[in-house]
Amino acid sequence: RGIDLDNYAEVYGYAKELYQYYCDRIDEAVHKHDPEMPIIHNDGGAIFQGRKVSFRNTKHLEIESLPTGGWGYDHFPKSAAYARTLGKDFLGMTGKFHHAWGEFGGFKNKEALRYECADMMSVGASISVGDHLHPLGALDESTYRLLTHSFNYVDSIEKYCLGTKAYTDVAIWLSHNSDSDMGASKLLQIMHLDFDVIESASEINGHKLIIIPDRVNFTEEDEIALESFTRGGGKVVMSYESASERLGVKKLSPSEYSLDYIQCPIGDYTTPFLAYSSAYKVECDGETLASVYEPYFNRTHGHFCGHKNTPNKPSPADYPALVKRENVLYFAHPVFEAYDRSGNYVLEEYIKHGILKIYDPYVKTTSLPSSARVRTRVGRDFIGIHLLYAPPVNRGNVCLLPDFPVLHDVKLEIKTDRKITSATAIPEGTPVAFEYTDGGVILSPEPFSLHKLIVLK
Repeated sequence: RGIDLDNYAEVYGYAKELYQYYCDRIDEAVHKHDPEMPIIHNDGGAIFQGRKVSFRNTKHLEIESLPTGGWGYDHFPKSAAYARTLGKDFLGMTGKFHHAWGEFGGFKNKEALRYECADMMSVGASISVGDHLHPLGALDESTYRLLTHSFNYVDSIEKYCLGTKAYTDVAIWLSHNSDSDMGASKLLQIMHLDFDVIESASEINGHKLIIIPDRVNFTEEDEIALESFTRGGGKVVMSYESASERLGVKKLSPSEYSLDYIQCPIGDYTTPFLAYSSAYKVECDGETLASVYEPYFNRTHGHFCGHKNTPNKPSPADYPALVKRENVLYFAHPVFEAYDRSGNYVLEEYIKHGILKIYDPYVKTTSLPSSARVRTRVGRDFIGIHLLYAPPVNRGNVCLLPDFPVLHDVKLEIKTDRKITSATAIPEGTPVAFEYTDGGVILSPEPFSLHKLIVLK
């Protein structure tokens, strides 16, 4: 073929072509015997992001995401937000194991498995829980007591999960940089916002906010569509290389520094804070909301300062860190990648501060911890609101859910133009206090732990 093995684009393009060739040949071999035979091409935990080439061949999608096996509890929500946009049924795939697949005698906390099942249902997924049969052929009693506990709960709420659709006006534009995409996903979940994951401008309609993290290369058609989207009232958040001159942000060059600083008053943090990255120099005639402060020099063997990094100069640079122009917000740093890698609190607050400058969330909460999740789904004659809370901890080399604290005094405001006649906690069947606002309702659920489903008729 004459493919340059050092050229990623050529190699990746050939890989997709070869994979599609495999799918077509296998399908042909099977369907000549039975045209209706369903086929699933197992692509593991990657959920095919960027591999839509294979989707027409597979009956449904399976998201391999065993949290305690190295995936953690942030992988599945992002993958599900992508899978649900593809028009196929999909399921989440976890396991009864404490650790990895096929672990004989390894058992998960039964409440953790119940949480994982509720998590899957809250994003519209079916449920697969992996077991591993003993060579004697006998089912393990402990395993099936564990499964019974979880699936009894599934049975009690699934009536309000089946056939529902996500209720969100936010989307992340997939950059195919895993750190950037995961950082954006984590950040929106901390804001208690559900979201879709999209890959092109053809998917932006129906949303009010598009997050374009760090390293997206636009086609001319993409930029034209985004310009039209913002002129129609849509909001766009871009960062680092994901800038568009058509949207008013002209890229000049990356900064020559390896790290720099951001000055943007965030509560008590009024002095420049470390960006954990460096900015892209841009020109924009919008409102500057934050400034870049460069270090005195890059820390090297020849220019040494301190244990970690060189401090900032006393005056700001002549290019912005954060700028707003009409319905466009631009972060000059790869903030989503930096957040995923650092988890820094001030950086987190800075990103949230920027997003809220141009976007009014459809869900607002009080008294919900940052690791709580809110998912809203729409059925034929109801809205289902899933509240999940279980703080992950690391013990040994495993990310676990060992504790399920009770949450009190939670208030939740949901925007909806529908007339709400009742609010009910499921499966208890007890009423939930609510009041009307201008454009929605405020809910005041009773104290709960792990998962609460509130159904608005």
